[in-house]
Amino acid sequence: MAGFFKYVFTCCAVIIASAGPGRSENWLLVQTNVFPAGCPSLVDCIDASTQELRNLMALDPEETTAFLDVIAQLSDVEDIPDLPAASMPADFPLMDIVPRLQMLEVQGKEDALRGLPGIYFDAARVAGDGLPEVFASYFTDMLTTAGIPVLTEEEALLLPGAARMSVSLSLTRDNAGCIFPFRASLSLKEEVVLVRDPSIKLETTTWSMSVAQNFTNTNFTAEMALRDAAQRFIDDYKNANAI
Repeated sequence: MAGFFKYVFTCCAVIIASAGPGRSENWLLVQTNVFPAGCPSLVDCIDASTQELRNLMALDPEETTAFLDVIAQLSDVEDIPDLPAASMPADFPLMDIVPRLQMLEVQGKEDALRGLPGIYFDAARVAGDGLPEVFASYFTDMLTTAGIPVLTEEEALLLPGAARMSVSLSLTRDNAGCIFPFRASLSLKEEVVLVRDPSIKLETTTWSMSVAQNFTNTNFTAEMALRDAAQRFIDDYKNANAI
């Protein structure tokens, strides 16, 4: 990008992994920010930078130590305060950013997945009647294979937005001769703030997909509908993140 240069901010924390009780993994959070040209000091321009990438990497302790040693050797500035604290102090007047927020273009559903660091999916709370028990683990495997981090609830709460996916299934019903087709639905919820008043934070659906029964295709099952909906989420995620 002409007239801009990049700065990478990294940090590392040990969190409990979802692989099983008593296990932990090192996760490295790597963030890339774009700074405006002509900035006399990077530290002074942190609040003017814009986030470009935010990724999580699972590394073993030796890899993490080696990676951070390299960062320490290459760093020109050390011990910078956390970016959120530097860019938005406690007394920052939130209403001052409303004009800037109003200038932003409204994005599409797929764009809501850009930069998503991972999602929480509670396999034990899949809603619906007659849902195949194997789908929960199959869905998790689909996400993992696609490179989408599946987080525990504790891990998700540590990340901005605390994204979580809910899955539901309603089977075909016959009500007094009226047949209602089965429907599989996925819904991604995140914490967001209002443009008109950023001090108001809500949890809302940022991405959703429903796949209904097609009566002309007798081979199309409810489980296939669930997998179809899951694949559409994966496709949108890959498109949004250029994977």
